[in-house]
Amino acid sequence: MAKFNFRLQGYLNVKEKLEGQRKMEYGQMLQALEKEKANLFMLESEKAQCLGLFKLTISSGKKGLDPEEMKRYNSYLSRIAAMINRQSAKVAEAESSAEKKRLELLEAMKERKMLDTLKDKARAVYNRQELLDEQKAADEIVSSRFKKNARL
Repeated sequence: MAKFNFRLQGYLNVKEKLEGQRKMEYGQMLQALEKEKANLFMLESEKAQCLGLFKLTISSGKKGLDPEEMKRYNSYLSRIAAMINRQSAKVAEAESSAEKKRLELLEAMKERKMLDTLKDKARAVYNRQELLDEQKAADEIVSSRFKKNARL
């Protein structure tokens, strides 16, 4: 009985390695995306904290807010807002890159799965042929014994 040999096994191996590489790249992109989202969350939290402090300063018992202090708050909040906008753009870019890598991974998975299906079909054909060959050999043995016994 000969061993099953899939003629596209080398190509399948390459596709499996490519799929593994795509999975790793996609995972790295997801990590980068989460890092960018965490940075954005940190900036938004900082802005909320500053606004809370500003409101607390205004609502405190003081009769007025120092214009210089108000200017500092305004300047800081403007810088934070600009940083949030830049970080939001980075998050959007990271999401786009992650989506691109996800699609590449899906394509690699489809190609590998297609080759796996071909391999399974080829193995099924091989197994059927082996079974037929075994039946044929058994039939030949039986018929040769029958002919031998018939001559006696």
